[in-house]
Amino acid sequence: MSPAAYKICWKSGCYDSDILAAMDEAAADGVDVISLSVDAGGYAPSFFRDSIAIGSLHAVSKGIVVSASAGNSGPASTPQQTSRHGY
Repeated sequence: MSPAAYKICWKSGCYDSDILAAMDEAAADGVDVISLSVDAGGYAPSFFRDSIAIGSLHAVSKGIVVSASAGNSGPASTPQQTSRHGY
């Protein structure tokens, strides 16, 4: 399949319904990989309310690889510890 793009954000924001609809449409179109990078507005929703986590679960269950960013705000002004071991 050729690369495909699905619109999920508008001037007023990115809505869960559009994110889930695009992921469903991509799966129906037969994509092998879904890659997306969407800012969560400075907070991470709980797992069971996270549309990207929910859509990813369904995509992965259909054999689709999903790559999703953990945010778009760039590096913090001070280094962050990534694990309790410091690496």
